[in-house]
Amino acid sequence: SVWLFLTGVMSGGGGGVRAAVSNDEFLTELTKLYKTNRDKGSVWVTTKRVTGQRRRGKTVAPKDGGGGGGGDDVDARCLVRATDGKTTVTTEVRAGDSAAFQKSYVTILKAHTDNLKAKQRGKKGGGGGGGG
Repeated sequence: SVWLFLTGVMSGGGGGVRAAVSNDEFLTELTKLYKTNRDKGSVWVTTKRVTGQRRRGKTVAPKDGGGGGGGDDVDARCLVRATDGKTTVTTEVRAGDSAAFQKSYVTILKAHTDNLKAKQRGKKGGGGGGGG
C-alpha cells in the first residue's frame, strides 16, 4: 500500500497505478511500456521478495519464528513492478512460476535493449590493462 501511494504521487495523478495483474498480462504491459519509451524515456523494473501473510493491510512474519532465513518456503513469491513514471504495472510471481516468467522476461529484455547508448570512455595512456 505504501508503494502504491508513492507511485501515485510520482505519476502526477494521471494514468497509472494498477492493481496486480497476471504474469502474462504484466509481460504484455511491460512490452507496451518499452515500446512507448523506445526513443525517449526510461522504464524501471523492480523485484522484491514477499514473505509472511497479509492481515488487514499489514504484513506479519510467519509464526515459525523464522526471520527470513532460507529453507523451503512453499509460499515464496516475488513482487515485480514496472513503471515509466506515469504508468505502473505490478504482478506477483510464485516460486513454481518463476522459471517460465524469467524466460519470457529475458526474451522481452533482449528484444528491447538494442537501443542502448555505448558507455563513453576517455582515452587512457599506457594502453594495456593490467594491475601487476
